[in-house]
Amino acid sequence: MKATVYIIFFAILALAGCSGTRTGVKRDRGDKPAVSQNSNTSSTSTRSKPSTGSEVTSEQPSTSQADNSNTSKTVSRNGEGEESADGDDEEAYLEELSEIEGIYGQGVSANRQGNWDLAQKRFEEALERLSEIGVDEEEFPELHSRMNKLLAEIADELKTTLEAQGNLGTEASITSFLDRFRNLKNFEALKAQLLPQALTRPDPNVKFDVPISFNDRVADALAYLQTVARRPFAQYLSRSTRYIPLMRRILKQQGVPQDLVYLPLIESGFNPHAYSYAHAVGPWQFIASTGRLYDLSVNYFVDERRDFVKSTYAAAGYLGDLYNRFNSWELALAAYNGGPGRIGRAMKKQDTDDFWEMKLRQQTENYVPLFAAAVMIAKEPKKYGFGDVMYQPALDFDTVTVRKPLELAVVARHLSCTVEELKDLNPQLVRGVTPPGKFVLRIPVGKEEIFWAYYDQMPQAKKMVLVRHKIRRGESLVAIAQKYGTTAGDLIRINRLKKGYRPRVGKSVLVPAYVSSDYLASKKALASRKTYKVRRGDTLAKIANRYGVSVADLKQANKLSSDVVPAGKRLIIPVTPPTVAVSPNRDSSHSTASAISTKPVAYRVKRGDSLWDIAKRFGVSVKEIMAFNNLSTHILAVGTVIRIPI
Repeated sequence: MKATVYIIFFAILALAGCSGTRTGVKRDRGDKPAVSQNSNTSSTSTRSKPSTGSEVTSEQPSTSQADNSNTSKTVSRNGEGEESADGDDEEAYLEELSEIEGIYGQGVSANRQGNWDLAQKRFEEALERLSEIGVDEEEFPELHSRMNKLLAEIADELKTTLEAQGNLGTEASITSFLDRFRNLKNFEALKAQLLPQALTRPDPNVKFDVPISFNDRVADALAYLQTVARRPFAQYLSRSTRYIPLMRRILKQQGVPQDLVYLPLIESGFNPHAYSYAHAVGPWQFIASTGRLYDLSVNYFVDERRDFVKSTYAAAGYLGDLYNRFNSWELALAAYNGGPGRIGRAMKKQDTDDFWEMKLRQQTENYVPLFAAAVMIAKEPKKYGFGDVMYQPALDFDTVTVRKPLELAVVARHLSCTVEELKDLNPQLVRGVTPPGKFVLRIPVGKEEIFWAYYDQMPQAKKMVLVRHKIRRGESLVAIAQKYGTTAGDLIRINRLKKGYRPRVGKSVLVPAYVSSDYLASKKALASRKTYKVRRGDTLAKIANRYGVSVADLKQANKLSSDVVPAGKRLIIPVTPPTVAVSPNRDSSHSTASAISTKPVAYRVKRGDSLWDIAKRFGVSVKEIMAFNNLSTHILAVGTVIRIPI
């Protein structure tokens, strides 16, 4: 599987490619993979009953209401609940990508000057921004290719930076860079500085239920994790205890070795939001196609690859299938990283089933030794120099089954907890709102009684956006509408479809959909921000003066540490709140239809328009436009003619 990185800051450092495509080899669910034993192996057969909040039996992967095949893109949003249609504009993506390329350029410049800290900061900022762009490969193939090329270039430059520093950042992917560090001149010197026991075999009394070999390659991996990658690995160990108890119970229940629970240490660092350059997501790093094979839904509302419960069930199934195919946990792990097809071909071509004798891609050759080293350290942290790690407490939560779309912000307000707490427990929710229909929501432990006391008072989320849904084979308007909690009638009205319309595969329809207000606000702020491309001869002072902002605000908005900006860089111009002039003849807060002029202006709704935008353009209120046109919804279809009171 693809090695990954943290989506918040360093999410795509695994661009060197820690693994190949995960091709499903799904088994009959009745088959149970045998647990391999070695001379230092133990296995337990007792079944652990889940405790409160474990969800081991109640939340196994299943098809969600908005099914995996849904390919949607948000194309309309605004800050007050009205619709617009600019979410998938190629121009917006191009502008964002140009800004990121400017940030990357600053990192390259810093690299050339030997300013390693600044270079790392710029590359990580570029990776963070790239991880937030969801470019559809089918819709924008050239843009998608350009983005992936940029990802690879950033990764290559970042390796140079990290090598020069001799360490990795606290959230960097530790797997992709081992091959680069093994060849460093000072790597042997780093190994020599370690304590004698740091590169020795595990204690004989420590038990494993997967084969853990010890050889020079494993020793190199141990040295790497204790020196170059120590900071990120220590953080991964600290975070691992939040999830390990729950994941271990699932692995045991599914009949696979429990020591596989340490695999996320080298995959995602136990970060549910980890995202790789190959678009692998979550703690176990599934790409969408393999996730679907193992019942992980990826749609407008949820990405269950991020769900630390459901993705663990999927990983157990996939790893078990790989073991059944190769009859070796070392080969199963190699296939998890490099793909079962590649491993199968290598076995046949090289006429061996011994992983340690096989010649594979460098990333895959590193993967199994790194896993072995990670397990050894996790089981004996003090011996291997990680005795000072502060481990986080295990997650504990209750679950409630909701039957209406709810904003997490609304739930948090009623439960007296933070939105971040709910997002932490429900990382699969990508819009800040639960899907329509039945959904199992995790809430802080001890809050279930309070939740049900306020449930009926919690308002249903609003349909504040239109999303572009690409029609798949066998889908009807009714089926599409059900996925988003709307009606076929709404789809016909919004898309101005003729009577008897038959959905055509590959075509798109606009669908009104739920989204949280805070998610919408963040996207609107991103879409509406003003930018400026720096020209030759420009200075920050000149640019700031042109837009009526201060140099300090300009530097803060663009995270600049210097007053020097290269030509071609695109700067974000901080927005100052506008001063609103109130007409003495119009009190918008009390305006009614009877107060509106009887001489309206006809206006045809264009792509990107919203009621709020139109109202602002003509100096009237949204309420006035709605009242004058007898509108019952804020959603307008492109091409609709409305009357504007002036």
